[in-house]
Amino acid sequence: MFEWLTQRPAITAPLIKAKDVVDEINHWIGQSNAWKERSFSAQSKLDAIIALETPNMASIGRRMAKIARGDV
Repeated sequence: MFEWLTQRPAITAPLIKAKDVVDEINHWIGQSNAWKERSFSAQSKLDAIIALETPNMASIGRRMAKIARGDV
């Protein structure tokens, strides 16, 4: 049903870059003693970042575009 989404680099590139960002976040959170006590999934961490940094859908779109361009 959504195969066309996965065949469009303009859509998939920001998502792949966002996954890289989440992987990096997981790495430095894993290094922090304060966070070692807690167990969060990558999705919940990404949700928390989006909630903190982007108050609405337009902001999410702008944030994803910045991630895709490497302006993070």
